[in-house]
Amino acid sequence: NLQGFIRTMLMKRLSSCGQSFLISVERHLLRNHVALHALESGAPLPLGTVENGRWDALSDDDADNLLPDDAGRLGSASKRSSEDWAVVAADRYQALDQKPPAGLSWISTRFFTSELVEAVRSDNAVLQTILDEHSPWDPDADTKLDALERLITEIHADEKVVVFSEYADTAEYVGRTLKARLPDVAIESVTGGTNDPTVAARRFSPKSNAALGGLPRGQTEVQVLVATDVLSEGQNLQDAAIIANYDLPWTIIRIIQRAGRVDRVGQESPRVDVYSFLPQEGVEKVISLRKRIAQRLRENAAAFGSDEQFFDDDLSEDQVRGLFDGSASLEADETHEDVDWASQALAIWESGTGDEQQRAIALPNVTFSTRMHRDDDRHGGVLVYTRTTRGIDGLAWTAPEARRPATRIVTPLE
Repeated sequence: NLQGFIRTMLMKRLSSCGQSFLISVERHLLRNHVALHALESGAPLPLGTVENGRWDALSDDDADNLLPDDAGRLGSASKRSSEDWAVVAADRYQALDQKPPAGLSWISTRFFTSELVEAVRSDNAVLQTILDEHSPWDPDADTKLDALERLITEIHADEKVVVFSEYADTAEYVGRTLKARLPDVAIESVTGGTNDPTVAARRFSPKSNAALGGLPRGQTEVQVLVATDVLSEGQNLQDAAIIANYDLPWTIIRIIQRAGRVDRVGQESPRVDVYSFLPQEGVEKVISLRKRIAQRLRENAAAFGSDEQFFDDDLSEDQVRGLFDGSASLEADETHEDVDWASQALAIWESGTGDEQQRAIALPNVTFSTRMHRDDDRHGGVLVYTRTTRGIDGLAWTAPEARRPATRIVTPLE
């Protein structure tokens, strides 16, 4: 199951961007060689999550210990020999030992067999061959980026465009390469590592962010914004009406969520265009891949336990297909928490006739309040925030365990 999941992750990175795929292969190689260093030397094997930033670069104090062609950054592992990798792996292992991240644990290598060492070596040989044959990545031969450039300069010339990617590596690569290709276009990229994503949103969409001060003082306005899903929630980007999904997210509903950043209250364009870059085989391949990934994730969850939800299980194949061919409607997903409620309310209002709107305006105001305390509430308890299975926020009174019922909703739900 884990082998299949790793293959799926690598293929998904490849479908996003060739540069991101090669970065993933190199990171995988580095982790493998660090594990191999522990297995071969008898040192404890690190277990747990180590963020990419810790692997990608060491502190300045460690820089002198690296190979001359490494300089502490990924991207130079092409044609690297096993002996060279051994030096790098030992250096990274030492840095990890000296400054371990929170939650990292260590396990004795006596629990592993010699067959594991041979298997890791075999994997490393295959991964190294991929790097040797395809690295470094050539942006000038990137036909996917060519298509995005045409979208920006020809199909929607002089219009604002939001480009979404699931991966920070892809967003940074696309933003950096587009700036080099289009020096006269104001382009900015935003990822989870950006200090203040809202500043980028204000630079890109100053009109819709007027309440936050609009265009920041001393900053220039941006025409093309390349971002991860860090900007797909809680940001106003409706100065634009063009969205490009450079890759497909794990959770397909995020495509709707991304569109919700521009298709919302304040959008002045009568039309919002959403473009999605699909794998070469097209929509049916995407649906098939989604089904295989979902099945693999369910198998992993059954074997190892997981509370992560990668896919919205309520989406049918027709709905997924509709997200890409333009036939999808938000009606089936209006109760989903990712849909902007203000925009939904506006859409409902605008769908009504003039008479219906007037009758709605004439309705008397309704006052909602929680109920008064009852006598049986005086025996102790606490008022707590709660959320129903329908996603409705409210308050509940929780009494001592001896009382029945133990918890009662006190906020009107209708």
